[in-house]
Amino acid sequence: DGRFWEVEQKGVRLYIRFGAVGKSGQTRLKILDSLDEAEAEARKLVAAILEADVIRKDSPTSAPP
Repeated sequence: DGRFWEVEQKGVRLYIRFGAVGKSGQTRLKILDSLDEAEAEARKLVAAILEADVIRKDSPTSAPP
């Protein structure tokens, strides 16, 4: 589908970058109150993105012949 995403944690800051492959994409910064919150949020984001990707890949794009 030609899209990418990445989540990078630096302390209490999460950098979420996403966009089309071959482009620089967009970056969002999310600052959390604690290191534990940042780690939990990073895990949550990655799990949600992976789940959405699996659902998209498993969804039929056309009806069988």
